[in-house]
Amino acid sequence: MDQFSIDMEKKFSKQVKNIIIKDAALVNSPEISHLIDSITNRFEHSIEDIPYPIEVLVVNSSTVNAVTFPGGLIVIYVPLIRLCDSPEQLASVIAHEVAHVVNRDPLKRMVRQFGVSTVLSIMGGGSSTHLQSVIKNLIDVTYTREQEERADSTAFFFLAEAGICPSHFSDFMNKLDEETSEGDSPLRYFSTHPPVRSRIQNANSAALKYDVDAIPLDFNWDELLKGLPSIFD
Repeated sequence: MDQFSIDMEKKFSKQVKNIIIKDAALVNSPEISHLIDSITNRFEHSIEDIPYPIEVLVVNSSTVNAVTFPGGLIVIYVPLIRLCDSPEQLASVIAHEVAHVVNRDPLKRMVRQFGVSTVLSIMGGGSSTHLQSVIKNLIDVTYTREQEERADSTAFFFLAEAGICPSHFSDFMNKLDEETSEGDSPLRYFSTHPPVRSRIQNANSAALKYDVDAIPLDFNWDELLKGLPSIFD
């Protein structure tokens, strides 16, 4: 990992962002942008070891997913936002992705997938076609269970520091567990993550451990959801 500088990751993140902006159906909702900025600002102001500025893009798609790239770029798909019941639940999802950023898991995933020399070459600059292929591969490649468990644990700390109780993560997981049981959604985002029930238990334990003095995210969630596009629009 020492062969990859933070600046290299930032440069790669910009390249990926440009391709996503060009090729994906981005959601340009001022209300959603304001909420996400409020969430990420809380994390950045309360956590000292975030190595990059966090940037979140929202993409309209049929896929329930979120993807984090080296350099602090997080992409969240609209159906994943619709699964949330509150701004705090969305914040808990973003906290998990920010934890991957801090742990440099996206870069480790790239190295595992492509090898050190190839990743160095990719980050040194490449064609748009090559980068598009890399992006697709990164969307499909999963983290290890250990990385996911550490991201959860780190996310609980981040939430507590930002005045958001980890119980909101538990609430989201409970809803996810119900959706999965009913088989209603292609829940790709959590298809290879640790078992949902253990994550719920860990989040509830973290809520007791941190005893958060909560600072509400003062947004009208129902109105925010109404402003989101549908793939059928």
